[in-house]
Amino acid sequence: MTAALANLVMVAPTDTVAVIQAKLNSVPAGGTLAFPGDSAFDFNYRTVRGKSDITILANGPVTINGAPGPGTAGAFDFGRLSNWTLRGKMPGQGFVFNNTLVNADGAARCAVGNCVYNKQASNELNGSAILKAGKRAPKGGWKAAPSTGTVSGTR
Repeated sequence: MTAALANLVMVAPTDTVAVIQAKLNSVPAGGTLAFPGDSAFDFNYRTVRGKSDITILANGPVTINGAPGPGTAGAFDFGRLSNWTLRGKMPGQGFVFNNTLVNADGAARCAVGNCVYNKQASNELNGSAILKAGKRAPKGGWKAAPSTGTVSGTR
């Protein structure tokens, strides 16, 4: 088994949020938690807490429903963590977040890419799709690449 495969943890289409959290917790530094493409998950108003030094990958369209919305940590909480990525494998082949967000408040050296955010309620001036207004915003601000839906920052 190659090192890359040893660091890959797969989410099953039937996994609950609790199982997804347990799988994410098992991902080693430098590893990847991969969601199957053409799947949908109901987060039942729960948040998955991220961790530093990992990638969360959508291997095709992955719809996230029922996760907490504005004023919360959203579907994935990477607040104050570093060196992480949440992305789809290519534009149009990533996470589709319905009525929720990704918390990157105070995060450093991170990226969110190839994701779609539907029906985001206003979160005032604090980012309705990606919460990013913490004290540790990247030096030089956040950079967006509109053609891919990618937002990234470095410190």
